[in-house]
Amino acid sequence: MDMSDAPSENLETLGLWGDGDEIDALRDVERRFGVKLNYTAAGNWFTVGDVYADLLKVLPQPALQSPDTWPAFAEAIAEETGADPLRIAPETRLIDRSSSPWVSVALLAVGVAIGCAIAFWPF
Repeated sequence: MDMSDAPSENLETLGLWGDGDEIDALRDVERRFGVKLNYTAAGNWFTVGDVYADLLKVLPQPALQSPDTWPAFAEAIAEETGADPLRIAPETRLIDRSSSPWVSVALLAVGVAIGCAIAFWPF
């Protein structure tokens, strides 16, 4: 393998801003896998791995055993921001907390808002 083709270090953040783009990213995941995520847990989704863990709870058995599940998930969740799916790791944060000093305060509100918005969002 040519090292210039290898992905550099993992992304710290997916690059979502908490302005509704996270809803689109989650819908991309749902469409990719043909499932509905349980948004009652959205207040606990701080990393890509948090969302992935809840995705695994609703996937059918064949997808749970497929080595393609993580790469497909990384591609889907990265569509909104254009992040490199090969650099996404479970610890990659969903929201870019460096965007504003208020973001850390707003994270809880975002989680609640995601749950409410998705519950009433037409599919």
